[in-house]
Amino acid sequence: MGLWGYLEQRFRTERPRKLLALDDEAMAGPVHLIACHRGATESQSLKHLGFPDATVVSTRSWVYVADEVQEIQIVFLANCRDETTTNLAIQGFFEWLAQVQEEMRLSARAAARSRIVRAIARESAVQPANR
Repeated sequence: MGLWGYLEQRFRTERPRKLLALDDEAMAGPVHLIACHRGATESQSLKHLGFPDATVVSTRSWVYVADEVQEIQIVFLANCRDETTTNLAIQGFFEWLAQVQEEMRLSARAAARSRIVRAIARESAVQPANR
């Protein structure tokens, strides 16, 4: 199984692998993919993120939220009622990434998020257990 595991196996695609950034020889990210049984809106996506100051791109099939401070990225796939509708939403998102040349920015944010998570982990390791 590839780097995207279940997603790659389920949808028989190699495309997601190209979206992963490498940082210090480690996989970067994550980029969260959330399959929604019903629709997904910009306001729901921002509420899930927890703060309103983020970049949001919305279509009928998916909503992409990217936070430029914490480097969190979430893709909400709308109307994932079966394999076909889920696959169409994923493909639509990947086509948009390629069309607007967002793939490199997505990868750069994933690498930055990975560095943030590792820094937090290092800091947690040196903090005393009892605060």
